[in-house]
Amino acid sequence: MLHHIRTVALALAAVIMGLCAPVAAQNEVENPPDPYVHKAVGIAFPAVLDGFTRGRVVEFDESGSDASVGYSPDGMPGEISLYVYPLSGSTCRDQFDGANSPILSRGGSVKEEDAGLSMAGFDGMTQYSRSYTIEPGGYGFDHPELASFLWVGCRPGSDWVVKYRGSFFASDADRIGNIANRLFAQIDWSSLTGGGKTKVK
Repeated sequence: MLHHIRTVALALAAVIMGLCAPVAAQNEVENPPDPYVHKAVGIAFPAVLDGFTRGRVVEFDESGSDASVGYSPDGMPGEISLYVYPLSGSTCRDQFDGANSPILSRGGSVKEEDAGLSMAGFDGMTQYSRSYTIEPGGYGFDHPELASFLWVGCRPGSDWVVKYRGSFFASDADRIGNIANRLFAQIDWSSLTGGGKTKVK
């Protein structure tokens, strides 16, 4: 059973990366430092946070300005991917729609609902979110029903976007709760938001 859970978690990470990653070549950072620091905006992503362990770090361009960092919640199956990258002339809504569309393109395997996520440190800023119910096997491999989430946030006037994707077993719904905010609250986003870390219980 434990082996199956680990296999599903790895597959979830690959699916999330495939759905959200840009077309550009991916370069997985081998042995990323602790913390891994985003090369353009200086956000630090520690290897271990309270309740989370860092996974894959991927850079999508040579400069490292377009990057993602994965985290796994301790004690439960699931995968979280955080993306930080330039808007490149688009809008925050464009970025949300661009991430939302490939998830919905899976057709009957996806049920979409408004998530109403408001992330720690991004109060008063532009935020869009959705939650999805993925039917068993809907991602093309053996998995149970999943609860999946998308969130995109931008500071007005900023040239940068932050994106969150998370997928968890739907049976763990009572444990998912505020999991994304607990992760966001432990990361210093101030170089993008003008604030600092926000304590979330």
